[in-house]
Amino acid sequence: MTKPILAQFDAVDKHKAYKEKAQQYDEEEKRLWEDFHHGMIMGTKNFVDKIRSKYMPNTIQKEVPQQRSLARSLDPVKVLDRAARSLNCDPGVIQHLRRIPKSMKGERDLLVYLVWKTCMLPNEEIGRLFGMSYSAISHILSSMRTRIKQKPNLQSKYDLILFTVQDVTP
Repeated sequence: MTKPILAQFDAVDKHKAYKEKAQQYDEEEKRLWEDFHHGMIMGTKNFVDKIRSKYMPNTIQKEVPQQRSLARSLDPVKVLDRAARSLNCDPGVIQHLRRIPKSMKGERDLLVYLVWKTCMLPNEEIGRLFGMSYSAISHILSSMRTRIKQKPNLQSKYDLILFTVQDVTP
């Protein structure tokens, strides 16, 4: 069954030649689909951003794969910078100090939660962004989910910050 296929190759090792050709085809397929973004939107990055800002709902539904894909395309650094400015805190301090002042932990935890919710990144990537371990991020997220349910003012603060970052584009 494989003899007719392998006969097409003029090489000493026909199996190796077939394997290399198949790998080249895989790369061609990736190039073919590189402008295929977020489900059924084809076009340049600017075009997709325009469509996204016009038709994407403000809150992303995790159950819809195309919306998850769009959320992952958000730049977490931009989201963090915008949110930190709205809280009047320096993102550099939060990101680069090994131990931050106790007065800033609430803001830092809120920013971690916001980046996690809006950018849908794994804890390890969020940890790299904040200079923390993934387990520390997991602990913060667990704590924030509980605190947001218990404290309505924290939920309203989160909603306000979410409103300030909703126009951040990938």
